[in-house]
Parts: sequence; structure tokens; C-alpha cells
Amino acid sequence: MRRETNNFSVSSGASAVRQYFPFLRVSVVNNYERRKRLKIAYFDCFAGISGDMVLGALLDAGVDSKWLTQGLSSMGIEFSLETTRVIKSGLKGLGVLVLVDTERLSPTKMFEIINKSSLDEGIKLTSCQIIERIVQAEAFVHGICSHEVHLHELGDKDTVIDVVGSVLLLHHLGIERVYSSPLNMGGGKVCCEHGILPVPAPATAELIKDFPVYSSTGADKELTTPTGAAIITTLGIGVDCMPKMKVERIGYGAGSHETNIPNMLRVFIGEAVSVYEEDVVTILSTNIDDMNPEIYDYLIEGIIKQGALDVYLIPIHGKKNRMGILLNVLTMEETVDKLISFIFSQTTTIGIRIQHMSRKKLPRQAVEIDTKYGRLTAKETIIEDKKRVMPEYEECLRIAKDKNVPLQEVYWECIRVTTQA
Repeated sequence: MRRETNNFSVSSGASAVRQYFPFLRVSVVNNYERRKRLKIAYFDCFAGISGDMVLGALLDAGVDSKWLTQGLSSMGIEFSLETTRVIKSGLKGLGVLVLVDTERLSPTKMFEIINKSSLDEGIKLTSCQIIERIVQAEAFVHGICSHEVHLHELGDKDTVIDVVGSVLLLHHLGIERVYSSPLNMGGGKVCCEHGILPVPAPATAELIKDFPVYSSTGADKELTTPTGAAIITTLGIGVDCMPKMKVERIGYGAGSHETNIPNMLRVFIGEAVSVYEEDVVTILSTNIDDMNPEIYDYLIEGIIKQGALDVYLIPIHGKKNRMGILLNVLTMEETVDKLISFIFSQTTTIGIRIQHMSRKKLPRQAVEIDTKYGRLTAKETIIEDKKRVMPEYEECLRIAKDKNVPLQEVYWECIRVTTQA
């Protein structure tokens, strides 16, 4: 979901995965032949998540810390990684301490350091987008523009190492999709340069919007940090339970707290069992038999703008022999309340039915195709190891208007190009 805030936006969840994980998209394109072996990572955040815990978990899953140090060296930051095997509540994990000087960086300097490095372009873009979300969250909670933000503790060089290192490790491990359990936020208060603040800290609270979270009893600590929240909510899809997968590796990244639960972040790495994507959607339904039908065009447009996945109307014959309309809205749980309020305010209905349903989806992604009319975006899916590319209506309409050609000719051209590819 994208939420606009004073000329900037904070994205999270699955939409952020599509937007801010560019090397993941490239990996999917290049590996359609092995779609049934989709490489995934599931982060079990039972004790929260932080940047160093992500590094520890992914390194513990089988990557040499010397490789990571060498991979990050092109950024020109003088640093070292100190890794330690630790035991917390009987669980063995890897603790990672990033040793850097105390110089703090502005967001602009962070972006400059990353972009001037020799890292893969997709890794650089993804890392910058994670940091940008931190900047935007800080700007929102302080009521200032993003270019006025001072990151304070988050401006330390280890933030850059945590973020870029996490993205680099996921790329190295071949991860094509990231899932996350609900985040344990911890509790109590946290001390920072702004003073003593409640957990989650305001920036963290902004970053976790639309992502499943909870606060456990007995953990009077900040378990999910802003850096950890930014990494996982940008790259990960929040799920209530572990996805179906064939586990190949497990890593434990140790945190610095001592709590009533082991302060560890656990990551499972392996292959997805199902070729389908799975999620749970909500269907809002209501019967309307006393409203001017001219309003439905405006209603449908407004429902889509409110974040619905789909909306459709079905003619019905109801009580008192009235002809009516069955309005059905398909949406995710986080937008249910907003849509219910919109429907009540914009229609004559006085009741809305709510159903939660699981669904399976074909993996899909946006791809660009070159036609004789120009480049446009299409939707690419795969079924039974065969690619299927369908042009997007809005894209075809744009080109038809720009080139002054029939809309159907643009469709035919798209289908011709993708069939020959």
C-alpha cells in the first residue's frame, strides 16, 4: 500500500517488494524455467528484528563474513565486522557488531556513497530505497520536508552497512522472495537523542504501517528497530504463518538484549513448495436496490482509489420484486475499514457483509516490451512452465491516443511481439 504524506510517501508490504527489490524482479525473469523451485526466505521475527540481526541470521545461514566485508568494500567506508557465536536461552546464534568511526552521514551522503560504489545497480537502488523510507518516516513524524531530515543515530555509518549488507546477502543467497512473520515490537521505552520515547519509536511505528505486528509481554525492550523495520517491510511480505517450503538452511542472528525469550532472529531459506502465490483477501458485499444507477461509475472509481483490488456489480432481483445491484469489493485486510466507511458514505446501503477467503495466484510481474508503437508495460505470468504476457489496458490506451491508432491494433501488436519472443 502507498500512503501519500506531504509530497512524499512511505510504502510497505508486498507492494514495496515489487517496487524496491529490483534484483528480485530480474531474478524472476531470468529463472522462469525453474519457477517451481522459487528460492524464498522466511524471517521468523519472534524476538523482533534489527539490522545487525539480519546480517547475523543471513551470515549464519552459510555465508562467510569475509565475503560480505569484501563485497561492501567498494563503498569506501572504513569498517570491520566482528562476529561472535553466542548462546541465548539455549539457542546458538551469530552476533554481528559493525565497527566504524563515529562520523554521522546525511541522507544525501549515504545515497552518494552507495551510488558511487561498484555494487550491482539493483542492489544500489534497493538499498537507497530502504534508506529513503527511513528518511521519509522521520520527516513525517517530525512534520518536516525530507531534505530537512537529520537522522541522528540512524545516520551512523553502520546503518549503511546494515542495509546494504542485508540486500547484498539476499542477492548472494539467490533469494527471489522474502516473507516475514508478524514483528515483535517489544515494549517499554527507548532512549534516543530526542529523549525518552515509547516503543515502538515514532519512526518505527511509521515504517510498520500495514505490516503485521504485535507486542509481547515481559519484553520491556525495543525489539524491532527502525533499520530492521525498514529492511523487512520494504523487502518482505508479512504473513501469519510460515509459507509452504522445503527448508535448506536455517540461520540465527543474535540481538544485544537479554529478555524472557531468546533475542534471536531466525531465517529459513529454501524452495517454495507451491508454484502458486497464496494470500487471504476480504470480500465486502452489499445489496443496493434504491440508488440512482448513474452513481455507480463514480462509486467504482472511488472504491479503486481507496485501495480495493477489484470491484464488480451483479444485477439481482430482490425483495418486493425490486431490481437491484449486488456490489462486491475485493480487498486486503488493511483497507477494509476505509472501504466500508467509503461505501456507507457514498451509497444508500445500511449493511455490508464481510468474508475472508484464501486465494491462489499465478506468479506475476510487470515487464516492458518493445513494439513498433513504442515501449509499454505488460503483465507476465507463468502457468505449467509457459510464459503468458498480456498487455495492460491503460498502457495500450495511452499508446493508441499518442500514436492515433486503433486500440485493438496496439493489442494485436503486443500479442504478436510476445508470441514471437
